[in-house]
Amino acid sequence: MKKNFILSLIIIFSGIAAFGQTTATDFTATDCDGFSHHLFSELEAGKVIVMAWVMPCAACLPPSLAAFSAVKNYVDDYPGVVSFYLVDDFGDTPCNTMKSWAGANGLPKANVFSTATIDMGDYGQYGMPKVVVLGGGADHTIFYNENYSTVGVGEAIEAALGLTSITASPRVDLGVILSPNPAQNELHIAYRLPQAAELSAEVLNILGAEIFSIVKDEKQVAGAHEMQVDISGLSNGVYFFRLNTTNGAQVVRFYVAQ
Repeated sequence: MKKNFILSLIIIFSGIAAFGQTTATDFTATDCDGFSHHLFSELEAGKVIVMAWVMPCAACLPPSLAAFSAVKNYVDDYPGVVSFYLVDDFGDTPCNTMKSWAGANGLPKANVFSTATIDMGDYGQYGMPKVVVLGGGADHTIFYNENYSTVGVGEAIEAALGLTSITASPRVDLGVILSPNPAQNELHIAYRLPQAAELSAEVLNILGAEIFSIVKDEKQVAGAHEMQVDISGLSNGVYFFRLNTTNGAQVVRFYVAQ
């Protein structure tokens, strides 16, 4: 009895201590297809990881599907950047069972894990399902951590991608066209201003941080405009071109493949 009481206290205080944490806990784990994943390496490469722990069970399904659907909203625009991890709660369900459950319930492209290495206890209280959103590059930030709920997962993914800061200005359609895309050494940018405006243009990384400024507070007349930008110094990956005007901003994603 005393042993069980002490164990309960340990679990409670461990959950309380972890509840307030703001950074992810690292792991290296092999998924059910035999691929190894090092969490911090993936986050530092600019990825956003959404993890859902399940038993699996019927009650776990609706929130898991909601989290998976939120991820799918970003897969086309951010290929290879936003990933969904479906994790067995205590790593004791056979991989075949986990994969069958995922495939039968509309989660066929999830990264499936059955390993105790990925411990939901690292993120506070245990719960079915538990969903976390991790990103922030080298900061390894926790953007979302909820049990039994997925409300706000989409917003958390946007924050993890840096889209909150990227699109801070009102969005407007300035007809921005980037070519080629993927680009190598140079990026051709075409856009149209409906009226004369003062504008700035910059290239951002996947986390929303400015890499370099193209123009700053430059007054331009209404009509069609073009510019050629040297991107030979950029590494392969996903970037954003942001055009800010006095009337709003447009952000367009592009890829670099040197």
